[in-house]
Amino acid sequence: MRKLFFTLLIISIFAVSCTQSDTASQVPEGEYIQWRSENETADALVLKGMFLYMNVESEMAYTYFKSSLDFDSTLFGSHVMLAWMSPPSEVKDMHQKKARELVKGKNENSNLLVSFFDVLPGDDLRAKRHKIWSKMYEIEPDGRFIHYYYAITKPTLEERISELEVLLERQKNDNNFLGVGHILNRLGYFNYDLGNKAKAKNYFDQYIKAYPDGYNPYDSMGDYYSNEKDYENALSYYQKSLDRYPANRSSINKIREINDLKADEAAAVAKQKNQDNFDRNVATIKAWIKGFADKDLEGQLALYADSAKWSPPNYNGNVLVGLKGQVDALSFYHNNFDDITFQEGVGLPGDDGAGFYAGSYYPDLDNPNAVRVYGTWKTTHKETGKKVSNKWYGLIIFNEDGKIAYFSDWFDVNGIQVQIEAE
Repeated sequence: MRKLFFTLLIISIFAVSCTQSDTASQVPEGEYIQWRSENETADALVLKGMFLYMNVESEMAYTYFKSSLDFDSTLFGSHVMLAWMSPPSEVKDMHQKKARELVKGKNENSNLLVSFFDVLPGDDLRAKRHKIWSKMYEIEPDGRFIHYYYAITKPTLEERISELEVLLERQKNDNNFLGVGHILNRLGYFNYDLGNKAKAKNYFDQYIKAYPDGYNPYDSMGDYYSNEKDYENALSYYQKSLDRYPANRSSINKIREINDLKADEAAAVAKQKNQDNFDRNVATIKAWIKGFADKDLEGQLALYADSAKWSPPNYNGNVLVGLKGQVDALSFYHNNFDDITFQEGVGLPGDDGAGFYAGSYYPDLDNPNAVRVYGTWKTTHKETGKKVSNKWYGLIIFNEDGKIAYFSDWFDVNGIQVQIEAE
């Protein structure tokens, strides 16, 4: 594998060398950052690393900068870039130390580049960085790397966009080896942040056309669609990015985030559907209770499925009774009792008369179609005029159409007779 990687790297170096403009293949005069090398291979690796870094393809850029040091260990700039791309660690500290040692004797802009190590995070970080980039730009206004960072550290988005547009025209006209992709990419994000979504989309489209073989252009377009909550297109572009570089952590993480988000949204939709069904079922039970109090047998029966089963409160050998048995029982109470009322939840410890409906399985098992009901029935026996009160518990299961499919209730049947016969 190591031999294969080295072979591919050499092929890539050869390709870069063949496609470089005269400006890229020769070390330019001026106060540019001195990170070029007299070693042709090391120089090609540095240029390729810079191109990849500017296009936010850091995983590959890291490899090129690291490999450049194998051919020229005096490259302070490669150590700077490796330090920037490394997390806090001994490796990062080593690259910073090497860069500080190797930059001695270099020009002012090279030393200013290393001075970024001393700019510590804080509320004014961008301003501190811009101050250094501004000085570097003043020293060498033709440095395209310098110009880019001078532009993107300006105080406002509008200023950054304006300066990047200037740089874009310069890059288009002189065919600098860095190309224009990284500028188009940044203009896409900045315009999106300003709310110029159509313009942002256009820049991302241009970025893909300018750098079709890269993986970051597709990752950026994926970000555009993800921010627009068009997750299918976002996933498509993130996958295109991975097709070009399977180790792109950005696209891998974003695909995971979107899939998690979609799963959460699906769960939220399912939860709401369950809640809606539960609320519907509670409303049906309340209609059943009202029908019982109003002695509206027809209205009650309309709430049942034709195949409904009933488990009566009195012992019958635990046999489920069909709808006719339920009709007979309801008719008995309608014919023999008046002034039927139902007190929700009365008799439960700490109960305030609310929330007496609860899922038998819901929400624990996500089945909103099984509902428990608690309360107290009160009525007057017609023949004797005796007041009767009875605590009641019911389990009612609904089918998918919202009809009562199973009804089981518990109360003291004998207690009704005891109250009627009491002196």
